[in-house]
Amino acid sequence: MKIGISRKLNFDETLALRSGWNYVNNIDAAPSFFMPLVYLEGLLTEIVHKPSVVFFLLRLFAVTTVSISLIWALWKPNKYVTMFNVTWCFLSGAFFAHSFEFRYDLAILVGWLLGLGILRRRLSPVWSGLILAWLLSHHMKGIFFGIGFAFIFTAELYYKSVFSALKTKHFSTFFSLNKNEHTKMFVFLRTAFLAKIFWIGIVLLLGKFEYFINTYQTFSQLAVDVPHQLLSKELLFRIQNDLGWWITTGFILLMFLFFNRDKKEFHITRDMKLGLAFGMVPTVFILFHPHPWPYMIVPIVPGIALFISNALLNLTQYKKKRFLYGMIPLFVLFVQNVDQVSYAFTANRTEQNQAMDLLITEIQTDDTVLDPTGLAYFMPSCVEQWYIDGLFQHLHSENTWMAELDISECDWILHTHRLNIIDPEYENLPRCEMNPVLSGNCSSSADRSERLRSYW
Repeated sequence: MKIGISRKLNFDETLALRSGWNYVNNIDAAPSFFMPLVYLEGLLTEIVHKPSVVFFLLRLFAVTTVSISLIWALWKPNKYVTMFNVTWCFLSGAFFAHSFEFRYDLAILVGWLLGLGILRRRLSPVWSGLILAWLLSHHMKGIFFGIGFAFIFTAELYYKSVFSALKTKHFSTFFSLNKNEHTKMFVFLRTAFLAKIFWIGIVLLLGKFEYFINTYQTFSQLAVDVPHQLLSKELLFRIQNDLGWWITTGFILLMFLFFNRDKKEFHITRDMKLGLAFGMVPTVFILFHPHPWPYMIVPIVPGIALFISNALLNLTQYKKKRFLYGMIPLFVLFVQNVDQVSYAFTANRTEQNQAMDLLITEIQTDDTVLDPTGLAYFMPSCVEQWYIDGLFQHLHSENTWMAELDISECDWILHTHRLNIIDPEYENLPRCEMNPVLSGNCSSSADRSERLRSYW
């Protein structure tokens, strides 16, 4: 928990935070990024004004909700199996590094974990309907995961009836003899529909319907326009770093298939089926995304952990020696993952906290900032299309994004690597040391008498 709370911020976290602040303060900005979690983060900035405290509270919220959801989703009566499930997740470098970030994906991850726990416990379809509505309300990714969750719910509800109808070839009885399943499906869809209508009603009351619609329009169009990368270099680098985890996971899967090669004894438990399903949907999402990022691996991991623990329980039925020989790759996993853990301890947020706490005390009421990351979330941008990353870089190169930027209109500049995406020349702005702790920089502009200050 300490690591999750104190780690350095990822820029996509501040994208959500800056967007929420813009909406709460009625500032027109692009891209549109309106969704429940983002708006709640914006409301927090109205209550808490010190940036370091805002960062701390949001990370604390992320750590708490993910930890509770993960333990609940993977809970088993045997506490040691539960501990194994959770530990297996955190042995994944991707999960360890990105699961506690308060980007909008936090909402999807928590919903995904709660959905897994609800289906495992066969709880009321009302809860499943609420999860579906929650997922659908968060970005294009949420729609994809929502459709995936609805598909898993439907398959879980009807697969016995479907197989029975296929065997007997009495398809007409499918609708007449499964009234209980039909009722559950109706409750599931009705709850999701009403919850979604409730959220849209809130959006209308807030006067944010245009942003709500633009969020889906912008990113659906972006998915079409941006050249598709099947596996980005960032994702491949992450997989390479976690190679021990993937090799060990694959080895256990192969061992399970090998020892169960006799079809008469082959048995996949219900938990294993759910684990596979909840791991498959986010895997397919990565294949569809135009530029897959490492954090997209995170929702795959809990489903895999659930499958692996059940596979290991199955394998322990066989001779221990043969099984132990096969588990030698586990040592590779443990040794390989030490670097991931040690890096997380050293990548703390101290400099980001100090820089933003100092900056907020020095700015004037009407000051604007050029900050394509959103770290200085408490300042309006000097350009409406304020955000840029690898996806928007394509639009910027075609002069359809940030085309109206005039650096002389910016009172402050936050020097980060994303300035290079806008214009490599921005890296050469004249600087001077301002603060020995922050190593902050300042620069002057020929077009303005005020100083252009920058922190990083």
